[in-house]
Amino acid sequence: MKKHLSTLLLTLGTLITSTIFMPAKADITIATYNITHGKKNNWPKRQPGVSNVIKQLNADIYGFQEVIKGNKQLNTVKQALPDYAFVGQPRSSGIKGLSLWHRLTMLGGAQDEYCPIFYNQNKIELVTSGTFGINGKGWTSTFLPRICTFARFKEIATGKEFYAYNTHLDHKKESDRTMQIKLITDDIAQRCGNTPVIVMGDFNTPVTGDMQKALAGGSLDHGRTVAQQTEGPITTHLKKDIPVEIDHILVKAKDSFNVKRYKVLSSMGDTTSDHDPVSMTFSSN
Repeated sequence: MKKHLSTLLLTLGTLITSTIFMPAKADITIATYNITHGKKNNWPKRQPGVSNVIKQLNADIYGFQEVIKGNKQLNTVKQALPDYAFVGQPRSSGIKGLSLWHRLTMLGGAQDEYCPIFYNQNKIELVTSGTFGINGKGWTSTFLPRICTFARFKEIATGKEFYAYNTHLDHKKESDRTMQIKLITDDIAQRCGNTPVIVMGDFNTPVTGDMQKALAGGSLDHGRTVAQQTEGPITTHLKKDIPVEIDHILVKAKDSFNVKRYKVLSSMGDTTSDHDPVSMTFSSN
């Protein structure tokens, strides 16, 4: 009996020691959500529903689109995520990559949109961040100013680092969207080196044709195609009452991520947003 008890205690001691000294590979969930700007639909009516969706996602990192500070939308997100910090500048902040034309559209009434990235400070440490414009040059470029926010994160549990990019592409022309993705992949190539990258956002298009070629040229793989498990509908938005998948999460250096789940949460409606959010759960290899 004493011998068996000693063996049991030794085994338990080994397990406890291993747990203490071997860091756990904690899963990270990242989500993208276009909350629809407040002047498009009744924000006071939608605010509680959007907050509930954000909490239901239970993500560690969020990339939001169409977040307007003046409509109290930014404050709503902050209140829904009290333990989170965020990075990202609005269109009007004088960021690099916005031409005179795009600054004039801001004076003409274009919404002062953020593409912020919120992150759980208990699991994620911010290393660096920034926001840049993704527009063509001159008067013939995309009509609305478009931006991209990036952040380099360090996982507290593992020490692994990766980049997250969050954007909202042009809503009119596929050629402009592919140009904007090329600007983002060029920035990734210059900035990120061999560090793994996640790109998310409202692309305003399915990943097909020229967009698919542009993403492949930037060595970006769709999270859905590399995930072990997928949940929810494929589509994320209705365009002229036609269901389409336009909100995406992609990865670069896919072997660096163990993507366990890719999920679309069915929630769009008059009391939330006209987009469904997308989440991806992964661990770093």
